[in-house]
Amino acid sequence: MPATKTKKTEDTVRKTKAKSLEEVRREEERKIVQEAAYIVGQIGEILRRVREGNLDGVKELLAELEERSEKLLKDYGDEFTTLPIRTRAYEVIGVEDPEEAKRLLEQVKERLKENDIPGARDIINALRNEIVVETTVMPLGVLRDALKLARNFLERANIARFVDTLNLLVDSVEIVETVFPKPLLEAFYLMDEISKVQEKDGDKETILELIGVVKEKIELARSLGYVKDTKDIESLMARIEKIEAGVREEKEQKEEIKELREEIKKTKEKAGERRKVKAKA
Repeated sequence: MPATKTKKTEDTVRKTKAKSLEEVRREEERKIVQEAAYIVGQIGEILRRVREGNLDGVKELLAELEERSEKLLKDYGDEFTTLPIRTRAYEVIGVEDPEEAKRLLEQVKERLKENDIPGARDIINALRNEIVVETTVMPLGVLRDALKLARNFLERANIARFVDTLNLLVDSVEIVETVFPKPLLEAFYLMDEISKVQEKDGDKETILELIGVVKEKIELARSLGYVKDTKDIESLMARIEKIEAGVREEKEQKEEIKELREEIKKTKEKAGERRKVKAKA
């Protein structure tokens, strides 16, 4: 079981848990291409007008969107095939204690030995501690080409094909789902808190408690399968033990703390998983 912590440490850990979701959400929102989001929103506006039988200004709006899509292709086409237009982040917290995670993993193995697949699946669903980000993306080339085709149908007064083309464009939107292992995010932000304590007063007990929590987070990430490379875990644990020993001997650990933070950063980036789900906007 995790060691008892002081209120100061508990408050710091609680703040770090909240920060991990806030920071992921903020970072992903920064990636949104507002111009692409505007175009998709205006396509919805065109479809709304057509459904109401109002074509006033539709031709002009379509020409504007086509011009904007050409600029997007020029600005981003060499680097991106899709552009993010919306994002949603949420947490999935099934287990937070590394020992509990190990116990549940053993239960999964027992269920599988008994060929109890549904029972194993139920437990596996609890073996999660992550932030999931769903990013809605628009294929860039499809956007430009579909707008050109739609304009062609509109000019020929073929409203049915015009609407079909825009609907196909809307249907081409995809959701990219990215999974961020929360224990590694929390460990990363805890290192910032440890650095602050080191800079402020070097409170040995607080640093040791917080580095102990970092160790728990890394153990949890390993138990949940977010870190698969044993060498990564061994390297992180060796650094932690070195810092713990240094702190107990009242030696400054500024550089060691910085190096551990960077290694945790690399590990969390390596552990992220992306998968696509086809979806309508």
